[in-house]
Amino acid sequence: MNWFRFYHAALHDPKVQRLPAVLFKDWVNILCVASEQTERGSLPEPAQLAFCLRKSLPATERTLQQLTAAGLLDRHGNGLAVHNWDDRQPNSDASRDRVRASRERYKPVTEPLPASDSNALEQNRGEKRRTEQSATPPALPPRQQFFDTQSRGKEIGALIDEAKAHGYELDASHVGGILKRYPKGAVWDALLKAQGDKAANYESRMEGILSGSAKSGSQPTRAGAGTTTTPADRAAREW
Repeated sequence: MNWFRFYHAALHDPKVQRLPAVLFKDWVNILCVASEQTERGSLPEPAQLAFCLRKSLPATERTLQQLTAAGLLDRHGNGLAVHNWDDRQPNSDASRDRVRASRERYKPVTEPLPASDSNALEQNRGEKRRTEQSATPPALPPRQQFFDTQSRGKEIGALIDEAKAHGYELDASHVGGILKRYPKGAVWDALLKAQGDKAANYESRMEGILSGSAKSGSQPTRAGAGTTTTPADRAAREW
């Protein structure tokens, strides 16, 4: 392995934070040396360690004594080892590296498709997109949606779409209330009349038209179903 774990808990460890700056640097370098050993965590002979630390042998021996006294190095057989190395540097780290390297070695190589195959694949994709688009039925006009459905939500949606096509945004809750009180065909005719009048407020204009029709006793019903509306509404209707 060419790495080891360094924990941010060292920031709050009194044993580490009380080290003088030079000794702290030596401790970090010793961790690097210990990670390189065949028996990871152990330290080489003082003479070899002195070379790694770029220090004299007497200075290296003093460093080892100080770090041992601080509890950061332990006696290990005839030598020294980093304190708590096995707990903080699990063997699973090495196996993880081996597994990763093995996966890299045996990763399948994906060769690019020949130009002819690539063109054929793109052509198939284009044909599939065209088939999917042609299979999608076109949206019905708002009027047809309105009269072909028995769903109150779809009726409201069709009215909103029709008004939006003329630049007006109907209030869904208001329109729903109108549909509850008046015949379906009459509501559609009232919307068209409000459009023809270029009303500033479609909902209020529709209410006025529908309430007036109700008072006169001439309520238009289903537009386009063989029945008629009032003469005034027929004259103002714009299909």
